[in-house]
Amino acid sequence: MNKAPILDPRKKQDIIREILEKAKAYTPEWRFEPDDLDAGGAIADIFAGMFYETVDRFNRVPYRNYIEFLNMLNVSKNPATPARGYVKFDVNTPDERGVHIKKGTQMYADDPDGQGRDIVFETERSFYATPAKIDQILLVDAKKDIIEPADFADGPVAFFGANPEKNVQRHEVYIGHDDVLSVRQPCVVEIRPLLSVGMMADKVIGRLTDPKFARWEYFDGENWSPFDEVRAENETVIAVKRSDRPVCRQDDENPYWIRCAMSGGEDRSDILVQGVDLRTSLIGEWAGPDEVFFNDMPIDMALGGYCFGRQPVPYDCFYIASGELFGKRGAQVSLTFQMRTIVDRQITPDKMYEFNKLIIDKNDKVIKVDEIYISEITWEYWNGSGWRPLKVSGDVNPFSCRREGQSRLC
Repeated sequence: MNKAPILDPRKKQDIIREILEKAKAYTPEWRFEPDDLDAGGAIADIFAGMFYETVDRFNRVPYRNYIEFLNMLNVSKNPATPARGYVKFDVNTPDERGVHIKKGTQMYADDPDGQGRDIVFETERSFYATPAKIDQILLVDAKKDIIEPADFADGPVAFFGANPEKNVQRHEVYIGHDDVLSVRQPCVVEIRPLLSVGMMADKVIGRLTDPKFARWEYFDGENWSPFDEVRAENETVIAVKRSDRPVCRQDDENPYWIRCAMSGGEDRSDILVQGVDLRTSLIGEWAGPDEVFFNDMPIDMALGGYCFGRQPVPYDCFYIASGELFGKRGAQVSLTFQMRTIVDRQITPDKMYEFNKLIIDKNDKVIKVDEIYISEITWEYWNGSGWRPLKVSGDVNPFSCRREGQSRLC
């Protein structure tokens, strides 16, 4: 930058102003109007322009002398280097997508000297400009196991001083399953970790069931609720839920969840597992079915109904639905029926007939007509594509004779 002294600071307008002042003394009859020049005004304007060029060359003499002095000392100029800076791109797209900025994209900056010449900059490399903004800054202290969200609304934040009182660090293991953990009733959840070679099962299970180290919870649709009881049994974690709050999904795309959250202690990295086995079983009262149908007719379980209608015929169907119980692969389900035998009558009153009445045949022999029951039934389950035979035990056909009270099969 030229910092040489200015010997004569006059500009062209300053010279014209001096001509006006002198004209008042030497030629008072001459009226010099810069906006409406006559012959004398034109000569004065030409003179002012030429004289200003002389003044400008005169002001360059010190700088030229300075350059000549440097040349005598053999001083050379530094090579020119491009100016560099940071530029902020504001992305304005209708769908909030980013924009690819190519290498060499030109940008213009205002001339700092105010001479109206734009300064051209170019990008050094290609990049992707995104409308994304920083939502949150986290402060981490790995030695103290602390993660603190930076809140600038409270004032300045120490970047390297995470506060333990605002720690959001969590050590949690989530276990999810679409079928096994779909339970609404009070139940027992058995979690058996498949430990790596060399792990002491009793020690690991003991720590996982120690409330000072771990806390077992299930998602009830709104909050994470703790299991009512957690104990160790046969190298398995037994978690007991006695409430009627169901185990729920957090959203439609995720399974039913339980989790183990570390509640204390520092020794947590030495529990190594290769997998987890799950099993659930209901406790307390029996669970009712979701729906019951005779063929395509629903049966109101509060009032009861005929499993195969009032007049059973071959291939009639009795359907029992329960997403909670029948949706579990390999599950063993016990069914209990509260039954009562009803003797049916003929439809027309004039031919009313009861199967348990005595009648006389043509040989004058008194005979008793046997009551009619269902001699054979088949139990099947729906596997998603078809009906498959189901292995059952116990009272396989509770409709084969007169019954009063409960009948159970598995």
